[in-house]
Amino acid sequence: MTRNPQIATTNGPFRIPTVANLIIIGLQLTAIGACFFMASQVGSWWGLGLLAIAFGMVMNSVYSIIHEAEHAMLFDNRFWNDFAGSVMALFFPAPFHLIRQGHFGPPLRPRPHDEAFDFYFDEAHKI
Repeated sequence: MTRNPQIATTNGPFRIPTVANLIIIGLQLTAIGACFFMASQVGSWWGLGLLAIAFGMVMNSVYSIIHEAEHAMLFDNRFWNDFAGSVMALFFPAPFHLIRQGHFGPPLRPRPHDEAFDFYFDEAHKI
């Protein structure tokens, strides 16, 4: 996959913020570890509920990092992109390469009408 030089480059106004991304990943891993630790210590259902909300917010930002890695825009080096995306996806319910395939695959392989049960087409009967 080639990168559009106008979107992400190693220099200029659109360069990939490698150091900032590393710091964000470190903070996210720390927050995930803190959530895991607090989940082992919490003694009430409402505390666990609040912790679940906090964990969901952390994981929303983790998905943003995974999404950047999917587009090869997390780091300048493709190996480190895939490595970081794979590590962060360990905390998700699907592996990184499956998430990336699901993200890029459908436009490359459109389904025929009889398999596209979740779309309305102009000729379809509307209830």
